[in-house]
Amino acid sequence: MRKRAIWEEVWEMQRAEDRGEDVGTIPIPPRYTKADFRPGPSWDLRGKLDVPKERFILVPGAELGAGRSEVVGWAGWDEAQRVQALAARVGDLRDREGAPPERLTPLLAGVLELLPWVHQWHPEVMPDFGQTLGDAFDAWLDEQLSAVGLTRDELRAWRPPATTRGRKRPATSTPA
Repeated sequence: MRKRAIWEEVWEMQRAEDRGEDVGTIPIPPRYTKADFRPGPSWDLRGKLDVPKERFILVPGAELGAGRSEVVGWAGWDEAQRVQALAARVGDLRDREGAPPERLTPLLAGVLELLPWVHQWHPEVMPDFGQTLGDAFDAWLDEQLSAVGLTRDELRAWRPPATTRGRKRPATSTPA
């Protein structure tokens, strides 16, 4: 996550430069290694620059119904489409399934992560909203965070639970 934070700083510097601000020399961010990813196919699919090559994205935390079937989206969605899909799923989970805040947190974290890109790539004012899509989702996210009792800093600090590896050990019985 430290490398990811460095990448995010570089992206923010690039956005500032695009706005015409003098940011000096933008450092080259570190390349990722296999150890930076969770076990599984992520490294093979993304590589040292963390560039997605997948056709679909898995949306953890967005599972459907009692069977908890996984939710996937098309990797070709742009940031605006992704943030709209996540927001719609948050609404479904909250309103239809009565999901607790901890179930909404991963999806809200996804919205927060996408917002800088939505602001960058979709700066036009939306006639339906009277504001940019990024501003609309900033306000929406603040409402959601208020409802679940989280701050943006707490959301940024959120991490998925660690995965357990291997088999569970059988319970040992102690002689009476």
